[in-house]
Amino acid sequence: MIYINIGRRELGKSTLALFMVSQLPKRAILDPRRMIRRVDSRTEYVTNIMDARDALHAMVFDDESDEVIYQPEEDDLDLAFEQWTRTLKTIVIQQPEREIGIFVDEASFYNLETPTFMWLAKCSLRDYTHIIITAHQPKDIPTGIRAIADHWFVFYTTQETDLAKIAEKSPSAAREAKALKGRSYVHWNDTKAELAINKNPSSWYISMRNSVPTTVTPKGSEVAHE
Repeated sequence: MIYINIGRRELGKSTLALFMVSQLPKRAILDPRRMIRRVDSRTEYVTNIMDARDALHAMVFDDESDEVIYQPEEDDLDLAFEQWTRTLKTIVIQQPEREIGIFVDEASFYNLETPTFMWLAKCSLRDYTHIIITAHQPKDIPTGIRAIADHWFVFYTTQETDLAKIAEKSPSAAREAKALKGRSYVHWNDTKAELAINKNPSSWYISMRNSVPTTVTPKGSEVAHE
């Protein structure tokens, strides 16, 4: 399953993504901005790819943690991304029915069109591997990923080129995104061609600097059909 969260700074796209991935039993998070500072005994922070590989394997195969947050210190973020996704591909191949969340924050930092990441997006079992990507603009996410994304979460957007790309999936979603206020978002479910609007940020807001939340499902959406 692929989810993309789009929006400008400080509207909540990364916070919503963190809320979403936190619902899954095992979580691999790529946090280049070092925004996440949650305190939990089942969370491990790593800053280089070697430690990330070891921590991901220990999380999945030895149950030593539930969440690995990789905050790369490497200068070559594309190389870090490629090696991180290669480890995840190995894990998914060995345990295809292991439910895991993969959260890539700020897509513009990376080349998402690498063969390894495209394999994860296209070949992993969609009911078990959940990939969540955040970006400021739709263009930061390659067309090949946007085309197969199952869910779009779009915050307030006014730039016409961005709205045009959103409208390729749903004209209604683009129209509603332009009219949003505050930290509300539009949810376009591409698998069901269903539109929802969440105007209640308290239903999904969590602190990036506190413990893992216990809330299970975001509430407060108004559902409409395309």
